[in-house]
Amino acid sequence: MTTVVLGSLAPLVGLDLAAVGVGDARDVVVVATAAAFTGIDRALDQVASPLAGLGLAGEVLAIADRRASADGALAARIARSDLAVLVPGSALHARQVWRDSVVGRALAGVPLLAIGEVATVLGETMVDPRGGAPTIGLGWRHGAVITRPAGEDQLLRTRRLLGAHTTLIVLGDDGVVAEDGGRWRVVAGSVALLGDGAPPTPTTR
Repeated sequence: MTTVVLGSLAPLVGLDLAAVGVGDARDVVVVATAAAFTGIDRALDQVASPLAGLGLAGEVLAIADRRASADGALAARIARSDLAVLVPGSALHARQVWRDSVVGRALAGVPLLAIGEVATVLGETMVDPRGGAPTIGLGWRHGAVITRPAGEDQLLRTRRLLGAHTTLIVLGDDGVVAEDGGRWRVVAGSVALLGDGAPPTPTTR
């Protein structure tokens, strides 16, 4: 089960789908849950052109609330797809909507391409963007905790609370990482892999 995480929309332009493990995706859905508060239409406009350039112009599913996440037909549509694209937006809202829902279970079972902050909710643990403390994620993917760049003090606090044996991926705007079976790898851009006492200073790969 492949997962591709982009730090922002920027690396979506010209992304090598084969290199990140989703080159065979033909039936694509675009899930706009995380953008419910910032504007679903605006978020979809921003992703439409880059996705079309990659041949991933998929069906849009505007699953904005808990009621929609309980829709069995939407869940079935996701389950039939080759790839679900998760548009940028609020990780905390996405977690609230998807947790313990039929739509959430469907998303957990298909390859994902997650963009921006929404990707931080996919693991068993996520980092609360409001202060850097670890909290409960969705548990769809394993092997690492994903977070966005923050100040040194906040990253130090996050590392201390997670423990040295947990891999923390700090993903810059141009960063790209991919996962398969709990094994994460850096594909491109500004990515720091922190663990076992590594200093919390993002590096460019």
